[in-house]
Amino acid sequence: MHTSSKGQAAEPNAMAYFHFQMRNDDSVVVSSYSDPNMPMVVIPDTTNLGRPLSPIEEALMLMREGDSLTIIAPLDTIDPKPQGFEKSKFLYYDLVLKDVKTQKEMEEAVTKVEAIAKKTLDAFNNGSLANIKTTASGLKYVIHEEGKGPMADSSDMVFVNYYGALMDGTMFDNSFSRGAEFQFPVGMGAVIPGWDEGLMLLKSGTKATLFIPSALAYGAAGSPPAIPENADLMFYVELNSVRKMN
Repeated sequence: MHTSSKGQAAEPNAMAYFHFQMRNDDSVVVSSYSDPNMPMVVIPDTTNLGRPLSPIEEALMLMREGDSLTIIAPLDTIDPKPQGFEKSKFLYYDLVLKDVKTQKEMEEAVTKVEAIAKKTLDAFNNGSLANIKTTASGLKYVIHEEGKGPMADSSDMVFVNYYGALMDGTMFDNSFSRGAEFQFPVGMGAVIPGWDEGLMLLKSGTKATLFIPSALAYGAAGSPPAIPENADLMFYVELNSVRKMN
């Protein structure tokens, strides 16, 4: 252990987000720091696990948010040695626990977003929602909190948290309960057209609600069983960041 912080412990069922690097005797061979997706492990409940813990799980369970440690693995019993470690005696695995999201925190996040979505949808349905903008395609949106970052261009990677519901308020999917944002190249057809259009209207850091007509969503077929045919949809979105590709 290199540090001993007072942050949140990586308790069972929590999501532990970390960065790592693997070193041989004198250089870094593999690193997660260049990857926009921070690695994450769900901390297992060892009560009835039925399998041994992995070294990473075991290490994370010793840590608190903000802690760092190094796992030192002798390589003299491994044949062949991993690529990049052919002449090394040890593998050094440096681990930094960056964030811990407990089950309770994720449940609270969903409850908070549900309240925002319900209030916004109720106002939209009764005609009292202010500051709605409508595009030529029929997409409607309202900005709750405008960000200060860049807007995304086509093919840029966007990182989004979302809460999706039918127009009667029935939630069919959300990222908050998973504790992980959704990423995709915007404007490339990787998602429904309403998302491609809507997210390119927002600055990074913006919180908004998109009201997407069925023609810009899943159309006449819907997406059974969660989304019926010809369904208009509502998405509360938080555009966390944009990674410019051009």
